[in-house]
Amino acid sequence: MRRIKRYRISGGNVGTLLTSTLSLPTTPFPSLDGLSLHKKSIVIRDYAKVLFQQYGLVNWYFGYMKAKTTAGYCCWTRKEITLSKHLVEFNNVVEINDTLLHEIAHAIDFIDRGTSDHSPRWVAIALAIGCNGKRCYSKEDKTMPEGKHLYSCPNCKREVRYHKRAKVRACGQCCRKYNYGKFDAKYQFVYHGPKPVQISIPSPKVTPVHTNLASANAAAGTKSDRMKSLYDSGTTSISEIAKIVGAHYSHVHTVIKKHKG
Repeated sequence: MRRIKRYRISGGNVGTLLTSTLSLPTTPFPSLDGLSLHKKSIVIRDYAKVLFQQYGLVNWYFGYMKAKTTAGYCCWTRKEITLSKHLVEFNNVVEINDTLLHEIAHAIDFIDRGTSDHSPRWVAIALAIGCNGKRCYSKEDKTMPEGKHLYSCPNCKREVRYHKRAKVRACGQCCRKYNYGKFDAKYQFVYHGPKPVQISIPSPKVTPVHTNLASANAAAGTKSDRMKSLYDSGTTSISEIAKIVGAHYSHVHTVIKKHKG
């Protein structure tokens, strides 16, 4: 995905807002079917501009981040709303729109009272503009990348994944249940090393991105042959091909460049 700069978007003067004066978005969320990741990001940015103007967010910025555990973020000190590029890549328009409205509700809440949290005041604003009003997302709601570092609890045998490796980690569930929420070495996670995360075709709930994944896995031959097969079948994004075959971006770029002649 290309790096997208922050965009300043002008709106009207909000002043003090009451939830009774807020309304649902007047413009529906645009369709993202058949678009590449980069084009999706541009469409969502333009839609955010429309929402910023409707809700009067004066000189607010919109951009993207690389976060794998955070779907969206609102920084009112910088007047900036950002969405995770992984949210855009692996989720459908319903989840993307809900996350965008979630962060806009924080911005409106801050303009109204100088701060924002997940209080009943924020929930009322979120529901008024069409967000579901949930504080955090769950794995059932949104699809985000799993961590490659695998750990397991020696007591309850629960397996968890983290994106970064830490020297000491313990099972929070067991610590809370058996040790009053305090760290105990006997519940310390056992590290099993980095384990590759298999990329699977998203469920019908999520907009499919890697449409050629099944044919790519079935194709015989080396990684280079799979890269060429994916490129010939219509997957022209180097980053998507790299994720599917598990190769570095530069290597895929070199293979495809030679393949095109």
